[in-house]
Amino acid sequence: MNPIKSQSGFMTMDFIFAITLMLGFCVLLFTISLTLTTASIVQYTTFASARNYFAAHTTSERQVEMAEQKYLDLVGNPVIKPLLAGGWFEVLEKPEIGDISSKKPEFIPATKNTFWGVGTSFTAKILDFSIPFFGATDPESDGSGGGFSTYISSHLGREPSASDCNTFTAQRWEMIRNLSPSKGAAYSSGTGSDGYLPMEDSGC
Repeated sequence: MNPIKSQSGFMTMDFIFAITLMLGFCVLLFTISLTLTTASIVQYTTFASARNYFAAHTTSERQVEMAEQKYLDLVGNPVIKPLLAGGWFEVLEKPEIGDISSKKPEFIPATKNTFWGVGTSFTAKILDFSIPFFGATDPESDGSGGGFSTYISSHLGREPSASDCNTFTAQRWEMIRNLSPSKGAAYSSGTGSDGYLPMEDSGC
């Protein structure tokens, strides 16, 4: 067997192999960087919406409306919208607002009212791809990017609305009358509901 004396073409093969690896690394770094950037934007979107939900308003329903409007304004912003509507990333059309622990059992709080705020699902379809020599990021993927989903939320709580305060204040006297002191007569003895004027001075 005669040994191969010609080595022409080896540099071309090395170049093709190297450029493929370099392009693969570039694609990988680009997708990860863009995903982390977009996730931060979505995180801020939920925070800004939760801040609107937190602030007191006339009714609790109005607080929800304010949070939803802020979310839609940010998601529909001309700068942000191309990122979320271009097919690379997905978020909910309308956010989940209120007691997130009731929607996500894994968020069941140890303390009451801990997980109140605004949340949305975030899917990074851009991470679902395949690169020669590197392989696929998810060999079992159906192309939906479902393997690259997470839940992003912000929890700031909710201040009592004016309606909440009025209801509480109206019921306050009956709550006081139902107290049972350890010593002496009960608060309900010798008192009635006549003449009680509900009044809130510095909020609830």
